[in-house]
Amino acid sequence: MRNDVPTMVADPLGADPVRGRVVWSPLKSLWWSAMAVGGLVAATCYFSWGGFLLFLATTAVTLCLGHSLGMHRRFIHRSYEAPLWLERLFVYLGTLVGMAGPLGMMRTHDLRDWAQRQAACHDYFGHRRAFLHDGWWQLHCDIELERPPRFVPPAEVDGDRFYQWLERWWMWQQLPWAMAFLALGGAGWVLWGVCARVAVGVTGHWLVGHFAHREGHQQWDVTTAAVQGYNVRLPGLGPVGAWVCGLVTMGEGWHNNHHAFPASARLGLERWQLDPGWWVLLGLRRAGLVRGLALPADLPPRPELRELAEEAAAGLPTTYPLTLLYDRNCLICQTEMDALRDRDAGRGRLRFIDISTPGFDPAPYGRTLGQLNASIHGVAADGRLVSGMQTLRLAYAAAGLGWVLRPTGWPLLQPLFDRIYAGFAQRRYGISAALAPVLERAAAWRTARRLQRCQGGRCDL
Repeated sequence: MRNDVPTMVADPLGADPVRGRVVWSPLKSLWWSAMAVGGLVAATCYFSWGGFLLFLATTAVTLCLGHSLGMHRRFIHRSYEAPLWLERLFVYLGTLVGMAGPLGMMRTHDLRDWAQRQAACHDYFGHRRAFLHDGWWQLHCDIELERPPRFVPPAEVDGDRFYQWLERWWMWQQLPWAMAFLALGGAGWVLWGVCARVAVGVTGHWLVGHFAHREGHQQWDVTTAAVQGYNVRLPGLGPVGAWVCGLVTMGEGWHNNHHAFPASARLGLERWQLDPGWWVLLGLRRAGLVRGLALPADLPPRPELRELAEEAAAGLPTTYPLTLLYDRNCLICQTEMDALRDRDAGRGRLRFIDISTPGFDPAPYGRTLGQLNASIHGVAADGRLVSGMQTLRLAYAAAGLGWVLRPTGWPLLQPLFDRIYAGFAQRRYGISAALAPVLERAAAWRTARRLQRCQGGRCDL
C-alpha cells in the first residue's frame, strides 16, 4: 500500500515544486488533437447506434477496469492484491485510455502528488489557472521544473519486461483494436471505438483533475498540503450531481477522500457515495481474484490529516457554538435536546436556552415570544438567527449526526420536509401527549446510561 510518494526522491540539494516552466509538448498535443478531431468526425459524419454503443462499452471498460482499478488503485497505489496476470490485464486496459504508458502514468501521477503535498507548488500542479488556460496546459503541455525530484519506480515494476514493452509502444496499442473495429463496423467504428473514446477519456481525466483541485465538497483537510482535493459534483444538482460524477468517473470523483486516504481501495467512503470501481472489486473478491482491499482503517495514521466539521463538509455554515432556543414544555422537543446535549458532551458546539423559562426575554433575538415558540430557532456564533429545519440540520451536524438530516436539505426534498416540520410544530403538544409513555421510557433509559458513567462519586446528570 502506497500512502506516500516513495517514487519521488529529492537530491541532497533538495527539489523545488514551484520554480519551473510549462512548455508545449508536440507529441502530446498532436495526439489529443487528432483524437478529438476523430471524435468530432464520428459524432457529425459517422453516427450510428452501433458505433455509439461501442464507444460507451469500451469507454466504461477502459476507464473502470483499466484506469481506475488497474493504473490508479493497483499499479500506482497498491491498494489491493491481485495475481500478476490480472494486474497486467488491467494495466493494459488502462494504457488503452490513451494518456501514457504505465511508467509514464506513474511518473506523472506521483510528480503531481508529490508537488501538491508540499507547502507550495507550481500552478500547473494545482490547476489554479482559468478553465481554458488550464486545459491548454494539461492537454497540450508538460512542466519542466528547475530542480525536479528523481523518479525511482518500484523494482518489481521497473524490471517487468511487459511493462517496459507497454511503455515503449503505448500509443500503438490502439492499432490492433482499430483494425478489429474496421473489420467489424467500418471507419465509423474506428472513429467511435478509438478516437472518440480516447478523446473523451483524456479530456475527462483533465476535467476531473481541474474541478477536483479547485473547490467543492470537502470532509478532510491535509493541513500541510499546498493543494486540497474536493469531491466533484455537477453544479446546481446537489447530491444528485455528486452521484452522477461518482458514477461516470468510476468513483474517481470522490477526490477529497482520495487525498485523505490515497492507498484506500474504496474511494466512495460513505454509503451514498457511489463508487463503481469499488463494486467491481467486491465482485472480484467474491470470485477469489483479488484480496487485501485496503480501507482507511488499514492505513498508517497521518498526523497532517484533519477531519472537517460535518456541517462544513455538507456545505453548511460553520458558525459554532450554536445556541438552540427550544420549548421544554414540548416533551418531544425536550427529548431531542437531551439527546443532542449528550452527543455534544465534551465538544461545546451546542448551547441550550429554554424559552419557556419564566422571565425569558425574546427582545435580544429580534422576535416575539410567539414567533420563537412557533418553531425551533438557533443563534449562530456570528449572531445570525436561523429557524426550523435549518436549525436542526446545523444542530445534528454539530453532534456528528449530520447524515441523519442531510436529505432534508436536498433541493428536491427540502420543501417537503419544511412543510412536514411546520405541521409538526403546530401540533407538537398533542403529538407529545400521545407519545408520552415512549418518551418517558427513553428519558429513563438515557438517565440510566448517564448513571453508568459515574466515576469517583460524580455523575454527568
